[in-house]
Amino acid sequence: MLILVLAAVTLLTGGPSPLTAVWRTVFTPAEQSVAAVTRWGVAQYAKEYHFHRLEAENRDLYIRLAAQSARTRDARAARDENDRLRSLLDMPRRRRDLTLTPAHVTGFDNGNWSARFRIDRGTGDGVQPGMAVIDESYGVAGVVAVCGDDWAAVTGITDPAFRLGAQIERTKLACVASGSFGGMRNGKLTLTFVQDGEQPNTGDLAVTSGLTAAHPPGLIIGTVSALRQDDGGMGIEAVLKPSCDVYALRQVFVVTDFIVVN
Repeated sequence: MLILVLAAVTLLTGGPSPLTAVWRTVFTPAEQSVAAVTRWGVAQYAKEYHFHRLEAENRDLYIRLAAQSARTRDARAARDENDRLRSLLDMPRRRRDLTLTPAHVTGFDNGNWSARFRIDRGTGDGVQPGMAVIDESYGVAGVVAVCGDDWAAVTGITDPAFRLGAQIERTKLACVASGSFGGMRNGKLTLTFVQDGEQPNTGDLAVTSGLTAAHPPGLIIGTVSALRQDDGGMGIEAVLKPSCDVYALRQVFVVTDFIVVN
């Protein structure tokens, strides 16, 4: 009945319907609220969609980056392996005075008291205790300690029991290269000088002296990294960085014989 009355009023007055005014008053704020909520929902959906899209892109980029990093590592490893193999092929030409027996490293001693490693060659291959063991760059890796018919244990260059006659290549200053417990932890050797002469410099190369019958001259021991007072405070000793990283070794060579070239 109310609706009919309002409709009649609208027809008689020709103005806006009171029903329309009531509708606008009651429902327009609600429509605006619904529109606002709808816009907010659309905005939130857009943000969520954008977030997930970025997340998917980041995940894809991470996977691609990891794959590229793996390829780079593989390429670097292949390059290093090629360099090592080229060095191996070139070894006989560089030192014709040496007789070398190739060996594979089969394991390392565990613990903090030793830097020994084991190889798969022994007395059956002409290997004897006291022989020098080198890497493909003629860097001293250690000295054979004990051996069986087809195996040997090698005292690594940083082992506290390691001792080797040496000299500074530049000055021919005689010295002894030796390992220690402290040096084993930080991968260093000590050079003790056994004669007076020109003081070595940082960067000088230390090589085997060849003064003993068991070891040829000229094998690389390492590089002088620092000079310091000896324990007695009476002289100078050198800290030596070995040329060979024992724990990175995979293949080595035992110097089973050599010719002394004057």
